[in-house]
Amino acid sequence: MMKPTTCQLLATLAISAACSGAVIAAPFTLLSDDFEDGNRDGWFQFDQGLANGNDGQPGLVISVVGSPDSALNGGGSNNELRLEYGDSGSTRGLYTYFNPVTLATPGDFIELTFLASNRSAIDTNIGSIFSEGLRFGFFDSQGSQPEVEGIDIGDSNDIGFFAAVDTNASTSSDSAELHDTVASASTPLTTGGNAGRIANDDNDGDPDPLSLSLNDFFEYQLRFEVNALNGLDILLANNETPAPVLPGDPDERLTATVALPSTTTFDALYLGLFNVDGSDIRIDDVLVTTNVPEPSSLLLAGLGTAMLLTRRRR
Repeated sequence: MMKPTTCQLLATLAISAACSGAVIAAPFTLLSDDFEDGNRDGWFQFDQGLANGNDGQPGLVISVVGSPDSALNGGGSNNELRLEYGDSGSTRGLYTYFNPVTLATPGDFIELTFLASNRSAIDTNIGSIFSEGLRFGFFDSQGSQPEVEGIDIGDSNDIGFFAAVDTNASTSSDSAELHDTVASASTPLTTGGNAGRIANDDNDGDPDPLSLSLNDFFEYQLRFEVNALNGLDILLANNETPAPVLPGDPDERLTATVALPSTTTFDALYLGLFNVDGSDIRIDDVLVTTNVPEPSSLLLAGLGTAMLLTRRRR
């Protein structure tokens, strides 16, 4: 009987791993930026097509700044991404790309964590989360990845999901929401009102633990995971909203489960501000992870195992 070649073993193992999901284990890092290098290379500014807002004030000013007191306030590195916003009536922010990830089998996940703080000395919220707030989420670029400054995202065909949190004020509405743009809205981040809303916190009119903190940094977590029923579980949390310990304990995290959408491929991260006059938002330690390996990782894992088996046969 002929012995299988290394290539045959490799092909068999790679196909088996890809089909069974056996290789899925520790998270892989897709994106990591603590801005310690003093720049925002790989991040591109987007706009909603307005040089100035409805009030005629300058739009978003983006910079990487040093902050010696960052660690004292719960921040990470000594440098932070600073979003200064003197505009109203539009969405502006940053976008970046990472290697595509497709969530296909139960247990597959993609997760975003970052630190955020509102360092503004004034109360910038004027009503509800969709009057003003910080928005962030994962999107499918659908093969179009412009790497240019000032792109009008109103012309984008990206689809996906985003979270929105307010700037920390007593509101007449909720303080955090989850939205989809897969079927309910035509453009990411720019849609107001209830279009595409899939979850929101209580409309209690009080500041919510998911809101941005004034001065202190909170660590935010946005996670998408395929569940055993082939639905998509979505979680929005921060370090002020731990999971309940005992039955009956309040759960101040925001969760939702939706039917698996038409696309579960993600390769773009958007982070923006909507209608936040006079803001000074700081961002640090951005990290995107997944447990879905790249095809090259499957092949390398299969190659290593195949070489080991071949060596043992000898």
